Amino acid sequence: MKEDVPTSPGLAYICHEFPKLTETFVYREVKGLRDRGRTIKVFAMKSPENPEQIDGLEDLVSITRYFPSDISLELLGAQVKWIFKRPLRYFKELIGIIAAGKRTNGLSLFYRAIYFLRGVQLASMIEEERDFQCMHTPATGHELISVHTAHVLTDKPYGFTLHAPWALYIQSSLLAGHARDATWIASISEDARERLVNLAGEGIREKFRIVHCGVCIEDYTPVKEHVSGKIASVASLGELKGLDLLIKATAILTRRGFNPSLVIVGDGPRRNRLESMARELGVSDKVSLQGVRHPDQVRDLLSETTVFALACRVDSRKDRDGIPVALMEAMAMGLPTVSTRISGIPELIEDEVSGLLVEPDDAEALADAIERLLKNRDFAKSVGKAGRRKVERHFTLEGQVERLDELISSKTSHRL
Repeated sequence: MKEDVPTSPGLAYICHEFPKLTETFVYREVKGLRDRGRTIKVFAMKSPENPEQIDGLEDLVSITRYFPSDISLELLGAQVKWIFKRPLRYFKELIGIIAAGKRTNGLSLFYRAIYFLRGVQLASMIEEERDFQCMHTPATGHELISVHTAHVLTDKPYGFTLHAPWALYIQSSLLAGHARDATWIASISEDARERLVNLAGEGIREKFRIVHCGVCIEDYTPVKEHVSGKIASVASLGELKGLDLLIKATAILTRRGFNPSLVIVGDGPRRNRLESMARELGVSDKVSLQGVRHPDQVRDLLSETTVFALACRVDSRKDRDGIPVALMEAMAMGLPTVSTRISGIPELIEDEVSGLLVEPDDAEALADAIERLLKNRDFAKSVGKAGRRKVERHFTLEGQVERLDELISSKTSHRL
């Protein structure tokens, strides 16, 4: 009997950690592509850290092949195989990866070399999994090194999703080459696209399509009005999220006579520093750091929130956000939002229409915007409704998965 042939080319989807609780848009994208009939196998460097909080974990793991965490016979065997099979390609790729990048310290070189070795192993994995004709990674970090290496060895076409453009700064020459060799590039924002075009040249522009991250709009019911003064933020506790500015803004609002409460969901390296700042500013009783929460718990929090705020900035490493999914989720709930004029955020929030934007690193301006939404409830309702409409029209998961699926199909149909 003749086997059924997939309508779309089988896709090897390469991630660092899968599924990852703080990157719900990644595993929902995988599910969405599968729902559209695409055959997918995920290749992940790391198993999930919070498996008990991930919905549909068993199904996601069932389509995932995990790399061994340490140096293994399988990894070493792949090196021997490809050295004999394609020695010139193997060593040319290795030399290029070692020589590339602005940062040449030992740790950076070590990681690039490790992900080259994993890329060689990925090439063998994909050859073993014969159903997969192309590769995609939702990242521009070290995973892209592995994907490019596998491409060089197997000739499989590949693409990637351009999120926050940190890689434009730390490994610019390497990323530029990977962009030129890619068959397709999905960018979550026009801002990120233009940064990469400026880096790699106008010749890559035709490979792009804007594919925003998206949310399952049906999971978010617009909230009723809340006048509790609760300010919420959902973010990893890193420098680029500007949570210190939110704590400062909470102190400013307190001095102005308000009684705000700031709830922060997320975890990360700056937790102790943020707690100390709240104590020093005298608002530790008004600031609650709740750690990582299940998406259902996050929605419950948003349903009790008056204003959602995310004070994104460029951090000391020049890292920055793209368009945070947390903002989309808050807007899908109909919440009035405050954020900053940085990266692709103005593509989501139209200032004075679907939210308020302030300059980054300005706690006073952040406090002013939050105060305006707390005091002017009619205006707050207006921007909340407009934010919900913006997400419904341009940032639904279903719509963005469709765009990515069509992009991959259009760029691979003539090659496979």
